Amino acid sequence: MGLFWHKKKKDNSTQKTVVEPEKKPIEKKPTAKETTEIKPVAKPATKTVKTVKAVSNETPSKNGKFIIRKAVSNYVFALQAANYENVATSGSGYKSLDAAKSGVESAKRFLNSPIQDLTLNNVEEVKNPKYEIYLDKAEKFRFRLRANNGEIIIVSDAYSSKSSCKNGIASIQKNAPFAEIEVLKS
Repeated sequence: MGLFWHKKKKDNSTQKTVVEPEKKPIEKKPTAKETTEIKPVAKPATKTVKTVKAVSNETPSKNGKFIIRKAVSNYVFALQAANYENVATSGSGYKSLDAAKSGVESAKRFLNSPIQDLTLNNVEEVKNPKYEIYLDKAEKFRFRLRANNGEIIIVSDAYSSKSSCKNGIASIQKNAPFAEIEVLKS
C-alpha cells in the first residue's frame, strides 16, 4: 500500500464502479527539539506532617530508662522504652525528688513479682507485691504493680489484648532492672 487508500464508489449514471483515491492522514513526526524538551508536570499539593517525640539529648539506653519530672505539685516518673515510648507511669505523685527516686527503686525491686489476673471469673488470690491485670473503663487491658504494702507503684498504658498486656509485663521484667534514672529539669 502506498500513501493512498482506495475507496470504491458507484457511478449511478453508468452503473460502473469507479475507484477514487482517498488521502490518508500523514502523521507528523516530532522534531528533535520537541522530543528532548521535557515539560514540567504539576504535582498535586501534599501536606507533610512530621511527628516529633520529646526526647533528651542523650543516646537511648538499650534497656530504656526511668524519667523523673516535676509535675504541678509533686514528682512523677515514667518508665520509657528504648524507642522513647512510655511503658508505664508512677501510680501516684511523690512530694520530693528523693521520694520519687525511692519509688523507682521500689519498682525495680518488685519487678519480678507474680501476676494476678483480675479479668478471670475465679481470681486466684496472690499476695503483694504483685502485678494485677485488669480491664479499664474502655474495656482495654492494663496492669499495675503493687508494692508489698499494697500501694500502687506503676500503672501501664492500655493494651488491646491480654497477651499484649502480659508481653508488656515481660518486657518490664527483662529490661527495667537495668534502666537508668534520668531527672528532667523543670
